[in-house]
Amino acid sequence: MINILLGFMMMLSAHADESAQERWQKMSPEQKEKIRQNHQKWQSLDDSQKEVYKKRFERFKSMSPEKKQRMIERHRKFRAMKPERQQELKQRFERFQRLSPAEREKRMQRFKERKQKREERRQWRRKSRR
Repeated sequence: MINILLGFMMMLSAHADESAQERWQKMSPEQKEKIRQNHQKWQSLDDSQKEVYKKRFERFKSMSPEKKQRMIERHRKFRAMKPERQQELKQRFERFQRLSPAEREKRMQRFKERKQKREERRQWRRKSRR
């Protein structure tokens, strides 16, 4: 279902200043077919599911172009993973979401610190190779 959301977000962000009719005319036949398929999926969602996607869409619209691009790239990377790896990541995310806000913050801080250290090691290695 995330494909529904991302599909709409990518199309709207790419053509934010055009009318819907202009965007439709510029789309390839493949893009138009994807929209038709996603529309059918959208119609099959119940109201609570639609609300979740609407909130996500609103959050996406308010992101900077860089954040939007990063989200799209992460989604593509995720979709390219094997189903087992996708499932593993979904489970890890669900466990993370069940943590208290304080514990989530603590873990995010540790993650950022480790990421910073890895980057510093990479930079040191690059410099030492020269």
